[in-house]
Amino acid sequence: MSRTTSKKTEEELLDEQKQAVTRDLIKKFRNYLTKKEKTNDTLMALQQKQKDGVYNRKNKSQILPMLSDAQKACEVELETFRKLLGDIEKIRQKENTQRMEGLVRRHTLMSVLNNQASALPLYIDIHSSYPSSGVGGIPYADSHNFKKGDYVAAYIEDNWILAEVENSVPGGKFGVKDIEDESHKVQHVVRRRLIGLPSHRADPLRDGHALFPADAIVLALYPQTTCFYKGAVVTSPKVATEDYTVAFEDSSYAGGYSPPLPVAQRYVLCYREIKKAAGNKRKCDED
Repeated sequence: MSRTTSKKTEEELLDEQKQAVTRDLIKKFRNYLTKKEKTNDTLMALQQKQKDGVYNRKNKSQILPMLSDAQKACEVELETFRKLLGDIEKIRQKENTQRMEGLVRRHTLMSVLNNQASALPLYIDIHSSYPSSGVGGIPYADSHNFKKGDYVAAYIEDNWILAEVENSVPGGKFGVKDIEDESHKVQHVVRRRLIGLPSHRADPLRDGHALFPADAIVLALYPQTTCFYKGAVVTSPKVATEDYTVAFEDSSYAGGYSPPLPVAQRYVLCYREIKKAAGNKRKCDED
């Protein structure tokens, strides 16, 4: 009886937290709309100074300050919107973490991984001409320190598996948990055997250079599994919501590669070769 009551209390507390976060999000969104209206008013005033799409030189003294105001208003609006998207991403991450902690069925795990891929934030930066590491196919530096909760491809028992970082330990190692291991056992892995998953999707229309091109050799998550395998990119995303298609290395096919399969940006990484230890292999097949 007491266990049932405790569980109900936890669920109610969780629901209250979600409601509080939702209220805060709505408040911030209203604040964003206010800033957007101000930006629109500034731009409208500028348009009224035009005649046939051209500004009159006589109004130069008025137009330049208005252009400056419009630029500042757009920057404030953009920054507010980015913070709002960041808050939404934190909520998604928290919900995914809560779902992962209670996972018992494989199909539920696959659903969560697909949701994480589709919800990966799109990289937008008007101040930089080149995306930073962790965007699309741009890898993290070898010196990059992972933090708790980061997702990585970890080379364990001669296989690249999807894992979550738990902590860092002396000696350049990180404690990671196999995403599919319900016991949540922590294994210590050296940094060179970890590859971080992207933190942002790359927009093909703006940052296509941050994506892997066709024929690039990559490490990609095989659909409906939690293991990464060597493959070749067949097609890159044409729009931000599109997946790669990857042909996986497979000796059972005449050409040595499987037919092309869709893989989300989140799960396509730079290929890294590591020598296998003899007689130590984990089966990681599709169910």
